Amino acid sequence: MNQMPKINHIIIVKQPTSLTTKVVLGGCGGCLFAMILFFVLSVIFVGKVADEVVKQMEEDKTFTLQKFNNIENGMSFEDVVSIVGEPTEMQSDSEVTGIQTTMYSWNVNDSFGANFNVMIQDGKVISKAQFGLK
Repeated sequence: MNQMPKINHIIIVKQPTSLTTKVVLGGCGGCLFAMILFFVLSVIFVGKVADEVVKQMEEDKTFTLQKFNNIENGMSFEDVVSIVGEPTEMQSDSEVTGIQTTMYSWNVNDSFGANFNVMIQDGKVISKAQFGLK
């Protein structure tokens, strides 16, 4: 009669991008313990990864004068978004004699009244202005 192998202990190996669990087969002992340990470690690992992702997102959304200064005339809208993220709103959009002009604004939540605007004409930055950035 074939019996299922029994788990003797667990070895946890943390690799740079993942958490790998190796189960060593042997005597009966700690099957339930091994499953609980794996679950607890998985929850801790996922929680730490989620915390890092949220922290990175918050850092990326921090509007600074330095980031604003990295916006240059001639950049595309996509280049601007890669530096400072999506705008808060589109202030104006017009087309006159075939020339498309759009002004976008970003409001800075962590600084009272701070904001900046970028004007795009025919797909390229032509001007920018800011108030209260640090």
